[in-house]
Amino acid sequence: MLRRTLRKVPLLGRLLGGDRPPVSLVMLLKDKPALGAPDILQAVRRALPVEAPSVEFAGAMPPPAWAKGVSTGADAYVLAVGRAAYFVVVAYVPYDADPAATAAGVKRADFAGAYAQHKAWLAVDFAQGDVSDPYAVIGRVAAELMPSSTVMLYLPHESRASFPTPALLEALRTGTWLDKFDQAGSVNLALADASDPELAAAAQEARRRWPEFAAAFQARRGEAHSVKAPFVEGEHVEHMWIAVEDITDSHVTGTLGNDPQYILSLKEGQRVSVPVEQVEDWLYMHGNDMVGGFSVKVLMERE
Repeated sequence: MLRRTLRKVPLLGRLLGGDRPPVSLVMLLKDKPALGAPDILQAVRRALPVEAPSVEFAGAMPPPAWAKGVSTGADAYVLAVGRAAYFVVVAYVPYDADPAATAAGVKRADFAGAYAQHKAWLAVDFAQGDVSDPYAVIGRVAAELMPSSTVMLYLPHESRASFPTPALLEALRTGTWLDKFDQAGSVNLALADASDPELAAAAQEARRRWPEFAAAFQARRGEAHSVKAPFVEGEHVEHMWIAVEDITDSHVTGTLGNDPQYILSLKEGQRVSVPVEQVEDWLYMHGNDMVGGFSVKVLMERE
């Protein structure tokens, strides 16, 4: 019910977990990369010799507001392989505004040290199309593109990191690399509510206006009343939505609206309960209008 209702609003269903997150492999670099379309095409042809790939420059991305003295934030290229499309992003700025500050919140010292020293990044992303295993294609292409200045690899959609060891590079070239990647452990470099000031402000606004949502639910005003809260299992933190069934002074109870990616003790549709103080966003639908959804609005504006 939750997903069917949310999909009435364009893009909203995907942002709330209606679809799987995009597959992306990011290479964090010590130095700014020097790659153009010819270099990328040669690397792709080495990676996928039996295919007939094409690479086209998609455009330059403006630098983020915090990047001073940089004219271009990144160059994007579209890679066509068979009936699928991928993006190759060559970024000339760090992955966030303050890598050292972000690294300070990373539990593993080796991951933190690598992240703190990176100055640019390179990514291979699956965009769309008919392909049985996008990870295989991304791994092969990344292995051929990877500069010697790569200090760490990052899967942002799964919050996992690894190092470019010879064993992992060989696994990337064969297309079966996720098991090798898993052996390096997990990390959350981009825990949005902790490191993103806009999302942190959105969470504060949601908590400030919590009585408004609770009153709407009790009065059954609108439909698809939902809250977002963090779930923790070991080193993993996953922010997921709950279709609300009951609200008390201390807890919110309902069914999990996401298919968990790495909190394996939970599953979509499972009944869960979270303390009210842990709620970091809420929303409900009033006709075709969304009420609340403060973090969702931030993400929609970025999209």
